[in-house]
Amino acid sequence: MALILASKSQSRRIVLEMFGFDFAVEPSKVDERSVQLEDPNKLTTAIAEMKAKAVAKTHQQDTVIGIDTMVCKEKLLIGQPNNEENAREIMRLLLGKWHDVYSGYCIISNENVFLGNETSRLKLKLIDDSLFEEYISSGSWSGKAGGYNISDSKFENFVEKVEGSKLNIVGLPAEKILPLIETASKQKAINSIEKVEAKLFRGTL
Repeated sequence: MALILASKSQSRRIVLEMFGFDFAVEPSKVDERSVQLEDPNKLTTAIAEMKAKAVAKTHQQDTVIGIDTMVCKEKLLIGQPNNEENAREIMRLLLGKWHDVYSGYCIISNENVFLGNETSRLKLKLIDDSLFEEYISSGSWSGKAGGYNISDSKFENFVEKVEGSKLNIVGLPAEKILPLIETASKQKAINSIEKVEAKLFRGTL
C-alpha cells in the first residue's frame, strides 16, 4: 500500500519528506474554483476532499492525502496570485496586519475518509519598499496561497508573529494529520513536529 500526496505543492512535499515518509506525488486535476462556499473551513475541506477522491479513484488500495490552504483577510478569501501585479496587491493588503490561514484536509485509506481543518493566525511586518519589491521580483510568491511561504528565506523578515500551527501556514496541518497518516499508511514519522519546525524555519519563528 502506497502513500500518495494529491498535491503539486513543493512545500507540502518538503515537509512530508522531512517527517521521513515514503510517498509518491500525484497532483489532482480538479477545478478548485468549481467549489463555491463562503465559510473558509468548509471551502478548504471540500476542495481537499475533491482532490483526494479524484486521485483515490486510481489508487483504491493506497492512502491518499488531499490538502487545500487558503488565506483570509477580513472575510476576503485569498488563494494563489494570478500574476506579479496581483501578488503585489495581495501583499500590500496583508502587510502590517493580522490574517488567518485555513487548511482543509482529506485522507482516504481503504474506503475510510478522514476530514478536518486547521486555522492559524499570522501577522506580517510593515516592510520598506525596496525589500518588498525585491521579494515580488523574485517570483517566490508564485503558486502560494497569499503569495508567500513562511519557510522561504526570502520571506522570513516579513513575519512578526504566529499564533497556532506554523506548519499549517506552510500548507500541511501536521498536528491534525500526522497521526492519521501514520495510522493509515503504517509508517512512523522519524522526526517530531518540533524538529521539523526547527529545521524548516531555521530558528527564526
